[in-house]
Amino acid sequence: MFGCVADECTRRQLTKFTYQHMANILWSFGKLGYRDDRMIGMVCSELIGRGLGSISAQSLCPIVWSIGRVDGAVDGSVVEALFGRLEELVVGDIEPRHLFQIGMFVRWADVHGYGANVPDRVRGCVGGCEDSGVL
Repeated sequence: MFGCVADECTRRQLTKFTYQHMANILWSFGKLGYRDDRMIGMVCSELIGRGLGSISAQSLCPIVWSIGRVDGAVDGSVVEALFGRLEELVVGDIEPRHLFQIGMFVRWADVHGYGANVPDRVRGCVGGCEDSGVL
């Protein structure tokens, strides 16, 4: 079923999707533990193509959580860009639920050798989650 969803997204082109649409699709994949690197790649390519400067925490955090949840494969330059935007977002007022989602992505980055890409501000904001055993 999820393969059909990915096929349909390809056919319709993600350029017509909002950030929230992309977040919802990847969140559903992550929630059910279904890994589809093609879908993750399409969403990441579209995000980078649009630029991450205007994406909100509400849209970005479910995407990075999904990548961490399904153990998705992501290019290093995309990881760096995602963490760059997350660093901008954590300076502002961020909701507690987003901290957990970011924490999943930080954990994924550490496991996959991208730990050096995690900005100190991002790691610091989720440090409490890691210390408490939540992550």
